[in-house]
Amino acid sequence: MESRREKGKEHATSSQPASKQDSATKREAESASRQDAATRQAPASRRESSGQQQQQQQQQRIPLRVMVHECMQRWFRQTQAEAESGVAPMQTLLAQMYLSGYGVKADPGKGKEWLKKAAEKDGQARIMLRSINGKSSSTAVFDDDF
Repeated sequence: MESRREKGKEHATSSQPASKQDSATKREAESASRQDAATRQAPASRRESSGQQQQQQQQQRIPLRVMVHECMQRWFRQTQAEAESGVAPMQTLLAQMYLSGYGVKADPGKGKEWLKKAAEKDGQARIMLRSINGKSSSTAVFDDDF
């Protein structure tokens, strides 16, 4: 319920002369036009700050070759962890990484070791191992000796 004071205030405001109500409306309109002007000026200042942000980002950018190298090394470490846990496809991939030097310094000896481990479980690795050792891949499927 409204108190008597609130009712009195409502009555007092509605009974104000029209000139006071007009001046209040005029002040509101002026305030709104100042806000509009500030809003129109804001995009220019946003463009300036946006340009400054772009310059800062360019100064902080890491060269693409560095990012690619870091990604390759991370992929190598993840593959190595899975290969060490015994996942044959990851052992094959790790062997290929060692053989080609992808994400790690090329090491054909380690590549062959990992390929031998993978070949114990995976026919594709067996075929790859045969091709590295110089045997025909067509006989690799049927020949079990390494």
